[in-house]
Amino acid sequence: MMRRCFCYAARCKWGQRTWSPTASSGGAAPTNGVSAREALQIVYRPMPLPQTVEYEEDFGHNLMIHREFVSKRHRDQLSFELGALAYSEVELRRGRQHLAGVMNRERRGVAIGAAGAPSDQLHMQTDVDPDTREVLTARYLFDEKRMQFCDRFQNFLQIRLEGHAAQSSDGVKGGEDKHYLFSLMEACAVIYGCETHAAREVYFRMFLSLDLDSLEAEQEALRHRIAEGKLVRQALEQSEEKGGRAMPFCRYQEGILQLPLTMTPPSLLPFRSFHFLRIHRGWTKANPPRTIRTHPL
Repeated sequence: MMRRCFCYAARCKWGQRTWSPTASSGGAAPTNGVSAREALQIVYRPMPLPQTVEYEEDFGHNLMIHREFVSKRHRDQLSFELGALAYSEVELRRGRQHLAGVMNRERRGVAIGAAGAPSDQLHMQTDVDPDTREVLTARYLFDEKRMQFCDRFQNFLQIRLEGHAAQSSDGVKGGEDKHYLFSLMEACAVIYGCETHAAREVYFRMFLSLDLDSLEAEQEALRHRIAEGKLVRQALEQSEEKGGRAMPFCRYQEGILQLPLTMTPPSLLPFRSFHFLRIHRGWTKANPPRTIRTHPL
């Protein structure tokens, strides 16, 4: 009894009086139950269109109408559950990387958008073909600071390219096949005119696929290599000042040179013959050295 009352209340809410489960010859609007207007009111009840799936198919005397509301939470959960069945691990990983790239690009775009500094914003003017919608030309609209930066290098690059073209025999005009230099100049001007580090990092990622962290790491590694080179140079200079005292590497090289020769000296290994000829420049077949003494190069 309670169930009948609940069903009756639901029918009254949607304007439905009676409903018969038996098949009838009336098609979508049976004569002994729901009218055509009531059936359309039931089917086309108000639901959010972006989250509603609609399907209609006409079978002549019958019309099938299917409308289903799918919530955002259920849709995301369903796609997540079906993802493991429809895609492999590689495709899922690439999909996550693509979504992460889109999110990071939107997040980094805020630094040069409306929330960025005025100098960080960069406008572009494009010419589009009205028929094919093809981009014909695209150019940046630089401010005064960026224009001064371009003027410093544009004349130099133009003169240098024209000089190379004049010296070459193929007669290629300067700047036609070297446009990447001017593109690099414009990219440097864009980065030079930024005020904030966040905007610079955005343009670094956009132009060179780099970020400030990797650039700082490369600079630190370069400084370490320069320092190590200075230490090696100082060690070599000190060893030369002390009269060519052999280092461990030189002792090892001396042992190699004292091995019996199985071939003529010019056909020795490049590394061995290089050290041998560099150390004993006056060596000849008629006057071989009696003692072998190595010096650091």
